[in-house]
Amino acid sequence: MKKTLLFLSKICFSVLLTLVLLEIGLHIFPRVIPLDLLTYFDKTPRAQIARRRGLPTRWDVVLVERDDGGPDFSVFKPFTRIEWPIRDYGTNSIVMMDDIGFCNPPQQSYHLPEIDIITLGDSFTTCHAVDPQDTWTSQLADLTGLSTYNLGQGGVGIHEYLQILKKFGLQKSPRIVIMNIYEGNDFRDAWKFYEHRLLVAKGDFQPTPTPSAGVVERYSYAFNLAYSVDKNIQENGLFFAPQTGDSLSEPEPETINFRYSLVFPDQVIPWNLGNTDTDEVDYAKQLYLLKIDAGVFVTVQEALATFVELSQTYNFVPVVTYTPSVHTAYADQVVFDDPALKDLMPWFSQVQQEYLQQMANKQGYIFIDLTPALQAAAQEKGSSDLLYYRYDLHLTPSGHAVIAKVISQALDDLKIITKPDD
Repeated sequence: MKKTLLFLSKICFSVLLTLVLLEIGLHIFPRVIPLDLLTYFDKTPRAQIARRRGLPTRWDVVLVERDDGGPDFSVFKPFTRIEWPIRDYGTNSIVMMDDIGFCNPPQQSYHLPEIDIITLGDSFTTCHAVDPQDTWTSQLADLTGLSTYNLGQGGVGIHEYLQILKKFGLQKSPRIVIMNIYEGNDFRDAWKFYEHRLLVAKGDFQPTPTPSAGVVERYSYAFNLAYSVDKNIQENGLFFAPQTGDSLSEPEPETINFRYSLVFPDQVIPWNLGNTDTDEVDYAKQLYLLKIDAGVFVTVQEALATFVELSQTYNFVPVVTYTPSVHTAYADQVVFDDPALKDLMPWFSQVQQEYLQQMANKQGYIFIDLTPALQAAAQEKGSSDLLYYRYDLHLTPSGHAVIAKVISQALDDLKIITKPDD
C-alpha cells in the first residue's frame, strides 16, 4: 500500500512539475504557441500574448465615431507597431504606422496644408505585407508628382471608407479622392453593414456579451493551450496516417474548398494552401442563389451616392477603382480544386464590375476597373514576377506597381492631372 501511494505521489509530482515548467515556458516563450491555436484562448491571455508578439490588439486601436448607423470599427493609434503573421517569403511583416495611425512613408506627410490625392481602401490599399513606400498610393506620388496620403485600413468596407474620409481626409482639401474596392470582401462588408442597420432599426441589436472566465482561464497559458488543442481537434479532426495507408481518424470534410493552382508553361504553383477567405465563395454562392437581400446593393448605392455628394461639396474628383482577387487576375491560369468554382467565381467578379460601372454612369464618379491591366500583367510576367502572394493572397510590390501605373495613366488620359514633364 505504501509503495502504491509513493508511486502515485511521484506521478502526481511529475505531472505537477511538468505543468509548472510548461506554464513558465509558455510565459517566457509565447511565440511557440501556433496562431491557429491562439484564436481559441480566453480573451485575456490571447490579448497579452498577441501584444507581446506584436500582433494587433485592442490596445492598438481607437474607435471611429460614425454618423451612418453602422457597427463599431477602429483605426490604429499613432505609431502603432504591427507584426503581421504572414507566411510568404519576401514579405514585410513588420510595419510602423505614422503619427496619424495610417501607413505612409515619411515623405507622404499628413501635415501638409493640402494633399492632392487621398486614397481609401482596405488591406489592398494600406501596406499589408509590403513596405509603406511600395503601396500603390506611394508609387502614385512618384508617377504623378502630386502629394498623396494613404487612408487605407484593413478589415473595413465601403461605408467605413467614407467615415475615414470624413474624419481624416476632407480637411486636407484633396483634388482627387480614390476609393479602392476589393473584389473579395467589400460587398460582403456592405452586407454586414446592412444587416447591422436592419437589427438596429428593428430594435433587435444586442452587443455581443462578454463571457465570464475563471481564474485558470484568465491566467494559465498551459490550460488555454490544452483547451485550444482539444477544441481544434473537435472542429478540424485529428488526422493520423500510419505507413499502411490506413487512418485512425479521418478529418471532417470542409464545406468550402477555396484552394486552387496557377498553371504556367514552366511550372504549376499551388495557391491558397491555407484555404483562407472562404467567405468570398460563400458570399458568391448566396448571391448566385438570390439568398442575399437586394437591400445590400441599395446600401452600396447609397454609399457611392454619398461619395459623389461629398465630392461636389468639397470640390474633389471622385474616383472608384476595382481590384480583382487573385483568381480573377490570373483567370487564364487558375484551376480550382473545386470544379464548381470555375464558373461561379468569374460570374461573381463580373457582377461586381458591371454594378460599379452602372453606378458610375448613373451617379457620375470615375470608374477604373483594374482587372484588364492586372490580367495583362499576369500574362506578361508569368511565374517569375507574381502580382499576389501565394498564402496571404494580397498584392506584392509588383501588383501595387501595376495598379499605380494604371491609375496614373487613367488620370492623365482623363486630363484630371498634369504630370511634371508635360
